Amino acid sequence: MFQPSGETLLSEAEISSGVARLAQAINQDYLGKELVVIGVLKGSVLFMADLIRRLRMPLRCDFLRISSYTREGTSGDLRLEFDLTQPIAGQHVLVLEDVVDTGKTLQFILPHLLSKGAASVRFCSLLKKRGSPAGLALDYIGFEIQDEYVVGYGMDLDGLYRNLPWIELCRPTKP
Repeated sequence: MFQPSGETLLSEAEISSGVARLAQAINQDYLGKELVVIGVLKGSVLFMADLIRRLRMPLRCDFLRISSYTREGTSGDLRLEFDLTQPIAGQHVLVLEDVVDTGKTLQFILPHLLSKGAASVRFCSLLKKRGSPAGLALDYIGFEIQDEYVVGYGMDLDGLYRNLPWIELCRPTKP
């Protein structure tokens, strides 16, 4: 088990600066194109809201929910719990994640979106944990962090702490 440590990893100002930097790169790459931005629920919601307000191209938003969790913990088997609500055939797609560690979710999502006829698929993650697979196809990375459990800015611990405007480290609880 973990609990928030009270140690801020990224402040509100640092997050805002990182989101602005990501938006600038995305605006350059998609200049003159329409975009479908897909948030991976639930952790990406705050990141997505802040990022899309800085994007300067016509865009649509949608969501996916992928899970590997059961009531007993992580099962390792990914499943699609909520699919897109609009077609993406012929569209340029940008998938937003809160944090990437193993990359399994992105590896699961890519063929799913390509099977729906996306013209292109790119991935953007606010956080990437060091030690993630080297060949992981992340096109945009906000911050690279150590392999630690974090909460805040959309990321949770048992459904709590998503509302923190900063990102905080979690530590194992003492027995």
